[in-house]
Amino acid sequence: MTDLAGERLDSLVADLGSTYGPRVAGVPLDVTDAASIASAFADGRAPPVGGVDLVIANAGLAHVASLAEMDLETFRKLERVNVEGTLLVLAEASGTSGTRAAAATSCSSPRRTCSRPARAFGAYSATKAPPISWPASRASSWRTSTCA
Repeated sequence: MTDLAGERLDSLVADLGSTYGPRVAGVPLDVTDAASIASAFADGRAPPVGGVDLVIANAGLAHVASLAEMDLETFRKLERVNVEGTLLVLAEASGTSGTRAAAATSCSSPRRTCSRPARAFGAYSATKAPPISWPASRASSWRTSTCA
């Protein structure tokens, strides 16, 4: 499990650890910081985790405001987490620093982003739409041919 370092991550690991034991590990990670992401993946390769099998890029911020009401700095914060953070995590999962997860995907809320975004979710929608298209693109870049 990853999250920003602190009580939320520690609490989640403790809750899940009470059921699943030592298979649950918490690794601090800030999706807006490439060095933090690389470090988290390096920590994921070390015991007790032993490797990164699955990555679900799920970090996201939502700010309830229409685009007309959104101030630029708040929008930039959403963009750093929702777009750049997802991109950095998926890039690291695909092997940018020698790490490669067996599988990776990103999560988003298509109902809120593509088909009919709610009026107050304009900024969220604008920053969560790009990750919706990335799984297919990423899958094609990960494919390798086994034909001789």
